[in-house]
Amino acid sequence: MNSKKTPVYEALNLFFYYYLKKRDIEKTLSMVTDDIYSLGTGNGEIALNKIQFRDLITSEINTLPISIDYRILNYREKERDKNLWDCICNVEVIVNIEDDKHVIYFTRLTGSFENKEGKILASVLHMSEASIHQDDNEFFPLKYVSENISKLDNASQHELLEIILEMMPGGIIGGYYQKNYPLYIVNDKYLNLTGYETYEEFLDDINGEIINTIHPNDIDFVNKIVDESLKVSNQYELEYRLRKKDNSYIWVYDIGRKIYTAEGKEVILSVVIDISEKVLLNKRLQKEASEDVLTGLYNRKYGIDLIKKELKSGTKYAFMIMDIDNFKALNDIYGHSEGDSILQFIAIHLKNTFRTNSIILRLGGDEFIIFLNKFLDENIIRIKLDNINQKYNMEINKKYIESKSSISFGVVIGDKDIEFDNLYEMADKLLYEMKRNNKGTYKILNI
Repeated sequence: MNSKKTPVYEALNLFFYYYLKKRDIEKTLSMVTDDIYSLGTGNGEIALNKIQFRDLITSEINTLPISIDYRILNYREKERDKNLWDCICNVEVIVNIEDDKHVIYFTRLTGSFENKEGKILASVLHMSEASIHQDDNEFFPLKYVSENISKLDNASQHELLEIILEMMPGGIIGGYYQKNYPLYIVNDKYLNLTGYETYEEFLDDINGEIINTIHPNDIDFVNKIVDESLKVSNQYELEYRLRKKDNSYIWVYDIGRKIYTAEGKEVILSVVIDISEKVLLNKRLQKEASEDVLTGLYNRKYGIDLIKKELKSGTKYAFMIMDIDNFKALNDIYGHSEGDSILQFIAIHLKNTFRTNSIILRLGGDEFIIFLNKFLDENIIRIKLDNINQKYNMEINKKYIESKSSISFGVVIGDKDIEFDNLYEMADKLLYEMKRNNKGTYKILNI
């Protein structure tokens, strides 16, 4: 509803009048419940009861005791339950520095109010914008503004505040700590982050449950981390994929804390920050660290490390070394770009031939390794190697016949606990026996 003449609006206005205009600590405290929960705009600035709230505003008022003007803008409220209301609004705070100079600070407020024996009091107050320059114990970053603003002209002041607001990461969302996390509260920055224009639009799209904002494949993980973390503390942190209005997903970092409403209900209030760029960068760096640039297979170091881990599993394996026969001749006759093309051709067919959990790496030059764990049937290996040889020979006869190139394999099958270097040496001996005596085929050793 839009009207500013409601009892809840009047209570909020009176709170700010005592707090900002009069700077009266006791009268400010008279407008909040004993179990007030407040989340201010400063780093670490949280109060979970009236005592903590008193400490917080006392410190701020003592630091900046001057009277501060304010305006409540874009006020909205709704009745959540009997004698219980939620409201959102913008608050424009005007600090007079000198007779002709002032600074304006804009913030947003989300609040909950309840009727306590005929008096409407604030039970939750959450300021949803923040400044990295703000001290821990101030409800607004007014100390910073007052001590430094006189050094700037009006245009610079405005630009500074714009920069501060732009630097604020993430949004705020809260849900009841129940199945599927029924929505409790959300701020504008979260709505902007996820592409929604109004609270009502967001509420309708998620069917009132925060669980519907999480990627289906991440839901179990999120539930597990939240539950396990809240068993030992009142806070959790995790990363997951968050659904936007257009059904695309972004990676977010979510740090949340469990609080209690005036009715004693458990609520999780969290800050959500978009980390998609960071995740994509990490994935790219991981890919670059593990991947052979030319073929897209694992590189030597990463692939060997994976095989060493698999060898400790104690299951039956097949270890294969593959080498291109007459690869130098192919390069000399057709050029190194064609040599690169044939390496890429082999990589594609190795990936298509062996199952996705196989470890396939380019060892270097024209040499490759294929490792199969939990391997069962030697005949399957023979069929696959024959198939690879056949496709390679067809490609050579079609494009590179003068090179007389082929591919040879040395294969070791076993289940013994063996070091990688020893296994490699066995397969390498088999490979070069083939290259000396019977190019274009393979030899298998069972150990």
